[in-house]
Amino acid sequence: MSPAGVPAVEAVTIAHRAAAVQAAVADGAIRAGNFAFHYSAVRIKSDRMNLSRRDLALTLAALTQLPASSETLPRLGSQIHPYEKLPVRHNGENEGRTVMHGTLHQGFAIEVHLTKLAPGGMPHPPHRHEHEEIMLLKNGQLDVNINGKITRVGPGSVVLMGSNDLHGLKNPGPEHAEYFIVELRGQSA
Repeated sequence: MSPAGVPAVEAVTIAHRAAAVQAAVADGAIRAGNFAFHYSAVRIKSDRMNLSRRDLALTLAALTQLPASSETLPRLGSQIHPYEKLPVRHNGENEGRTVMHGTLHQGFAIEVHLTKLAPGGMPHPPHRHEHEEIMLLKNGQLDVNINGKITRVGPGSVVLMGSNDLHGLKNPGPEHAEYFIVELRGQSA
């Protein structure tokens, strides 16, 4: 843990993204979606930033809009990931397994993970983001919500969740649903 109570890996990621924001705002402006603010509004005091809550909210919004740098992600070559060797993260009755996260030969960033979702469970509330995702259902069933339209899918189903579409998943039960997510993060700036 860092002194601020942020896990060390997360603190490094935040520091890297903050440095990227500073580099991206050489002209003095940060743009985050439809919002923009002038970097000079952030007051620097000593080696720490002194931010108002508004400045902090806008800075965090800008940070979430930055693509992950392909320079910090490993280049992915041919790989084999036996299921039984994937590390398991438990979250209540749910399980998560990271399969891979990196860039392909032309710098296209992808992330693949596997989720085992308990009956009645949702991995998170419906949300939207810039990158596309492909969901491949291994077993069980899921109610897939895309822009308010809910469709029930069974084993072997494949779903593409488009850029900025509101989407979410829910397991209607009665057993666990296990699915892969392939995040197509794209080219980094």
